[in-house]
Amino acid sequence: MSAIRACRSLPNKSITAKLLGNPPPRQPDDDAQSNLTDAITVAVTSYDSGEPPPRGSTVFTINHDKTLYDSGSTVEVSYNWNEEIWACEENESLLDQESLSLYVFRDQILPRLQKLLPVMGVRIRTLQDLTLSVETYELRSTFPAIPSTICLPRVPISQLRRVKELAASVDMVTIEGRGSNDYYAFKHQVSIATTTDDDRLLKELEFYVHSGFESKFLMLPTCAITDSTGTLFRGFLTPFLPAGTLSMVFRDLHPDECNELPLFPIGSPSSANQSSPQVLNGAPKLAWHIRYTWAIEVVTAVVTLHGRAHCGDIKLCNILLDRLGHCQLIDYAPIIGCTDKYLPPEGFEYDENFLPPEGFVPKFAQSTRDIFALGLVLWQIGSEVSDFSRDSVEPPVLVWRRTGDRPGTEVPTWFRDVVVRCLTKDAEQRPSAADLLLLLTEKT
Repeated sequence: MSAIRACRSLPNKSITAKLLGNPPPRQPDDDAQSNLTDAITVAVTSYDSGEPPPRGSTVFTINHDKTLYDSGSTVEVSYNWNEEIWACEENESLLDQESLSLYVFRDQILPRLQKLLPVMGVRIRTLQDLTLSVETYELRSTFPAIPSTICLPRVPISQLRRVKELAASVDMVTIEGRGSNDYYAFKHQVSIATTTDDDRLLKELEFYVHSGFESKFLMLPTCAITDSTGTLFRGFLTPFLPAGTLSMVFRDLHPDECNELPLFPIGSPSSANQSSPQVLNGAPKLAWHIRYTWAIEVVTAVVTLHGRAHCGDIKLCNILLDRLGHCQLIDYAPIIGCTDKYLPPEGFEYDENFLPPEGFVPKFAQSTRDIFALGLVLWQIGSEVSDFSRDSVEPPVLVWRRTGDRPGTEVPTWFRDVVVRCLTKDAEQRPSAADLLLLLTEKT
């Protein structure tokens, strides 16, 4: 029997998993209490690499309605390191790698803008007399055109109503004219797209659309979001899952535990004394068969993914729990970057190329690196650990929960052994995703 067929024959999870996938509404965020923000807010801050950064910018929004996109005015204030006047606002922002002072914008820049446009740019520089030079220029958002090959329903961004922010550049939204309780996750471009990375999100969407994945454990986009003309790309929608990530689920199950469990490399002095009683002594809250099924679902998703590509950034907070209590992997398109705590001993190599659907696979996004990260994810699922920290890329000593007096919650020894195989230092000795799935499902 194939591994995936074995997975399909697993018994259904208990009602517990479905209840976890349908939590009661969380307390509303302050972000959602009122529609209209303060008159001026800081939206985005960026700066070039360097010590100190040679250039930076801060994007301010004015009279912006939080529920609407492209409302009010957006002003990008850019500045360079000032070699002549060291004690100045722009240098202070660059040294601290923080936004330009809102008060400087309100009191010294805004009064000198003769006309507010929907999107505009401003360059500033402190002069010898300590006054601020303010120069305005035309700034056009360079959102990319949507290729005709993106065969998804298109919705103009004007029809979206923002409910709250879920993560950086991801909002919870509704669509005007549809049910007010039909929520979606909107992954979107920044308000002012740049020429360097304005098509990265589009390439991510192309990857999802053109890869042809068929798996209920991989989240797929449902709509492409456009500008008012229906031709320029602003982002895409996926279903909103109220339970959130497995990391959030485990944090809710163990609210009194430390946020990050420290893991130490095998053989280090710290590993011999490793202890975190709040985590180690707390018994699992979920029956083993639930966590075991989740482990199989996550590995099944990676098996499907590895049939076409590699991810490079597999982690627990990229796994959502749906309303039926099943896992769905998100943000699995090959990307530039990774999460340090999931790095394998061999590390990774940056590559400037984002993976096009039919093309180059970045060096860091190899299957063996995915398997190492997947091993850490399986350990988190087995031990109900929401988050952890690692200061070394060497394989860590894992900490498993004590079951105490809760029968049916203990992680079997064979599962622990499978996880350790994923974390071996020799990348060639790690199992493939397909082999890993067989190791898990042969125990059913």
